[in-house]
Amino acid sequence: MTFIFRKLNFPYDYGSLAFFDIVAISTLFMAILFWIAKASVYMERFKRKTRKRKARVIHD
Repeated sequence: MTFIFRKLNFPYDYGSLAFFDIVAISTLFMAILFWIAKASVYMERFKRKTRKRKARVIHD
């Protein structure tokens, strides 16, 4: 956020919005972790369905 304000030449003290930079980076990091967790749950469900499908083929 500070980088954007610098590029757009907004007159403000750069250190005053450092908190928002930390919040933005933390939010991005949390979002990435959330999507990694969602992807792992999706992959586990996909593996489970594939195993069930293979088990049916073997038994039939």
